Amino acid sequence: MVTRYFDFEVRKHDFLKLFLVLLIPNMLRHLSYFFAYLQTGIYPSVSPESVAIFGAGQFALFFLEEVGLSLIMAVVYFFRHELHFLTLGYLVDPVIDAFNSLSVELFNYVPLTNFLMRELVLPYLFFGFILMFYYDHYEKVKDYVYALLLLILSLQVIF
Repeated sequence: MVTRYFDFEVRKHDFLKLFLVLLIPNMLRHLSYFFAYLQTGIYPSVSPESVAIFGAGQFALFFLEEVGLSLIMAVVYFFRHELHFLTLGYLVDPVIDAFNSLSVELFNYVPLTNFLMRELVLPYLFFGFILMFYYDHYEKVKDYVYALLLLILSLQVIF
């Protein structure tokens, strides 16, 4: 079945698939943060809202935040081809954060502490544009993202 959003048509199956592809790695990011926190006592997120949510112990808000952002990024992906870099950057962002969590565990050091660099420039403006020009479609990127996330999470469990 095709649903009409704004001026474009999207099959519900395609929308749901992209939504889940975006949601899962972003939820795994919080698992990575939690592993780092258990090992070191350091919560490696530089996002002010994540730090506030973690400090308040309202972990269900992480899920709601990621659901909302994943829905927005799925709509953006299907709405304008020129904005694919935003969705692809959102897909890569958890890998960057998981890498930082692993660094906290291994070296007790957070390499990227600048909010703008870690949350905007690197995932969206750098990786988002590169992936949009080389791959363009999230299907070609998601396997790499999942493989890297699972590798990093495995290393976090081992160490």
